Amino acid sequence: MINIRLGTAAAAARSRGYFLGCRGILCMDGSQHHQGGDAQTKRQRRNRGNRSGRLGARFASAPAQEAQDIPEPPMAQVAPLPIAPRFLNDNRKRQFVPVQTAQPAVSLAEIEARQLQQAEAAAAGSTGTKSRNRGGRGHGQGGRGHGQAQQQQPHALQHPAPMQAPAQPLQPAYQRPFSSQPQSQVPPHQQPQQANVSAPAHQSTSRFADLNISPFTKRALAEAFGYEFCTHVQAQSLPACLAGGDVLAKAKTGTGKTIGFLIPVIESILHNRPHNGQLGALILSPTRELATQIYNEALKLLTFHSHIHVEIVIGGTNQNAEMQRIRRRPPQILVATPGRCLDHLTNNSPLNGMMRELRVLVCDEADNLLDMGFKPTIVKILQNLPPKDQRQALLFSATFPADVKDLAKFALKMPWTEVDTVGADTQTNVQVDQFHAVVPFEQQFSYLFGALRAHMQQEPNDYKVIAFFPTARQTQVFAEAFNLAGMPVFEMHSRKSQSQRTKTSDQFRAAQTAIMFSSDVSARGVDYPNVSLVVQVGVPSDKAQYVHRVGRTARAGKRGQALLMLCDFEAAFLNKLQDLPIKPAPALPPAVQQQAQQAVASALARVPQDTKDKSYVAWLGFYKSCPSCKFANTSQLIDLANRFAYLMGCQELPTIDTQTIGKMGLKGVPGLNVGKIGRG
Repeated sequence: MINIRLGTAAAAARSRGYFLGCRGILCMDGSQHHQGGDAQTKRQRRNRGNRSGRLGARFASAPAQEAQDIPEPPMAQVAPLPIAPRFLNDNRKRQFVPVQTAQPAVSLAEIEARQLQQAEAAAAGSTGTKSRNRGGRGHGQGGRGHGQAQQQQPHALQHPAPMQAPAQPLQPAYQRPFSSQPQSQVPPHQQPQQANVSAPAHQSTSRFADLNISPFTKRALAEAFGYEFCTHVQAQSLPACLAGGDVLAKAKTGTGKTIGFLIPVIESILHNRPHNGQLGALILSPTRELATQIYNEALKLLTFHSHIHVEIVIGGTNQNAEMQRIRRRPPQILVATPGRCLDHLTNNSPLNGMMRELRVLVCDEADNLLDMGFKPTIVKILQNLPPKDQRQALLFSATFPADVKDLAKFALKMPWTEVDTVGADTQTNVQVDQFHAVVPFEQQFSYLFGALRAHMQQEPNDYKVIAFFPTARQTQVFAEAFNLAGMPVFEMHSRKSQSQRTKTSDQFRAAQTAIMFSSDVSARGVDYPNVSLVVQVGVPSDKAQYVHRVGRTARAGKRGQALLMLCDFEAAFLNKLQDLPIKPAPALPPAVQQQAQQAVASALARVPQDTKDKSYVAWLGFYKSCPSCKFANTSQLIDLANRFAYLMGCQELPTIDTQTIGKMGLKGVPGLNVGKIGRG
């Protein structure tokens, strides 16, 4: 037997079932294999030597030398074992999370700083590591190939750090969708974008790289978004928001408000980490589409923040599935529509006990939240949150009406900072060429068809159009008619299921050329890239709504066009736009008008009668309560509604249910076909 003294490194190899020797291998069964022997013994020894060589490169603290003992380091020099890891499996990418131990609290900012240092050190030492692990086919680092082995200095056995940065780049968080959508089918709008090409009208001289924010956030802004410069809104609002005070910010649509409040939200969580199972930030949005857009932007901004998780809860989706996701992996950031958020807070949902340590509350499109009647809901939500002196609140809005200022007094603590990048007047984007057209009542369908056809011919490979309608049912009847007339259009309105709306939104956003007919679910905040034309069919409810709709084009500094299409009884609305650069639209060529009339008339004859009936009732209900239209008397309103029915191709007046007539305040008014409509 050969006397072999093994150090700590060899002790690790001992657990593998054998000792490493200088001239041979001593197995745990007591057998010894020497350098000499027959060919079969040599092959066995060579195979064992290959294994031992790999172990030697990994565990040995000093190169093996003949007839020389390896000193064993004192126990005090042995590094402690690492914290045992656990893995979370929630059908997303498995992520390393350390087991919580009774240690001093460490902020996420400090953890990420350590990760960054470790990643840089790993990158700097990667070449040396490869060379040290490269050796011959010898036994350990001796034997055959002994001359090729790299000499190493003795060192203590190293253990991986608990928060070791991964060798491979982190998978972007925006490639982990919240729904059951497969990871390979990530919609194009969630993919990294090209560099920011915003025009100087929106872009400031402030760089994101100069902000005092996490380097992981800066990396996401540069790589996932392609942004270098802040917009004016971001440059003015970020310092106030990052200071930790409450902020009321006013900015036009399409100027970067979302990034303006997401960065402070992330920084707040990094520096003031909530306990496990507690929510750090709540973001309220008026519509499902805008909430989904904010969620996707947050995912991209969290690309390299592996310790922060964001979730979304919105109406029209399965609430039980949302609760399961939250239980499985409690988020630090929650994006929600007000109604669904209150549903979770008042029912048996895990969100009930997750608001105690809320750091930041954000209300996006605050004026629209109030316009849509969400004020009672928001008040109830605020009652479930920590007092305003214990959290930060950020209110972003395109306008500052009186009710928004009332909400600010209720939700913000004094003194708050007011950031106004718009000014006193509500103006449209200077990048938009605006036109209006007053068309005869009977030409609504044909004029719109001809105007779209002319725009498509003008930009055959680069047109993208959104047409807004007053009601969901008008959106439906126009969309069905135009599809039947040979002009493919997407249909987006509140009567569609949430899954249909999400699919339509993704398809339109990803399309190079497309037309989408929409109700106001797409009018505020939602970002569709490269929209070349916005059409408004019918009178807007007010000037602010007109401005918000126009804001869907000419985003990120690009140019666009807008067309307001009114009937003669709606023309008085133009008086409210006298301070805007809006001018009469050019006349359509006669050939285009004639072709449009023929195509639309044939298509309307094939639209289902049920669609026409519902559109007729919706038209009557909208104009009965429209503040922008003043009729001489009720008979004039009924006459126009009946003309609209015949314009759609109805052979007789649609029947209106008696209960609906009562709700409209039209009971006993002549000229309507009133009756009982069965409800199956």
